[in-house]
Amino acid sequence: MIKLTLTDKPAELTEELEAELIAEFKANGTDVWNKTFIRKAVKDMSFSKCVYSEVRLDEESKYMEIDHFFCKDKYPDKVVEWGNLLASLKKCNVTKGSLDVDVEPIVNPFEIHPREHLYMKAFRYYPRNNSEIGKRTIIQTAINDRQHFAMKRAKVGLEVMDKLEDLEEEMNDIQSNAATTKNKITRFCNKIKRLFAQGNRKQEYAALVSTVILSEDETPKLIDFLKTRNLWDEELEELITELNFCQLLK
Repeated sequence: MIKLTLTDKPAELTEELEAELIAEFKANGTDVWNKTFIRKAVKDMSFSKCVYSEVRLDEESKYMEIDHFFCKDKYPDKVVEWGNLLASLKKCNVTKGSLDVDVEPIVNPFEIHPREHLYMKAFRYYPRNNSEIGKRTIIQTAINDRQHFAMKRAKVGLEVMDKLEDLEEEMNDIQSNAATTKNKITRFCNKIKRLFAQGNRKQEYAALVSTVILSEDETPKLIDFLKTRNLWDEELEELITELNFCQLLK
């Protein structure tokens, strides 16, 4: 889970239309929020990912559902309220169900940085400082469900760890070989950049990838090598800034 920015509501969602949709929902329970322009705007805000699990939506069988943060049954006046509509995977949405977040709050990534209540360790989420909001978020969104999420995060995280180990080995080869060509060093730098870019907030599992990268012993060695060789540049600085934004270190 990463911090998200709430964008302006679609121009089509005027106050007049919003009132009409609320009235229609109250009258017959129609899924008035499933307008194409609403779905697209909601999906774009989370970079086409589930706001809770960070799984890429609408790929294979990962169909996007719209989660009403304040559930539509208890808060019908919020049924199309901008900021109450979140892109969600079905597993997260169904598990959260009709939870009353006013009574039992969970992390809303548009309002709270998940890092305030959650951290990640061994590919699983944990409540920070025994946070009740953190505990409830984990349970009510199923983000530690083994089959749906934890095992998949483990696969991605282990791949990142393997890449870091390979990069350290390549770095050691470069350091021990005075005849290393400039092209080889450039390719090495680009490999680091590509790996760091996987932790960009737009990427699937950004919180996981950034946390793994920043927690592994190889990363500071790689950074030190680049800086010592005057290979550190603005792009790398931006990549590290992005990793720090997305990370959920303990």
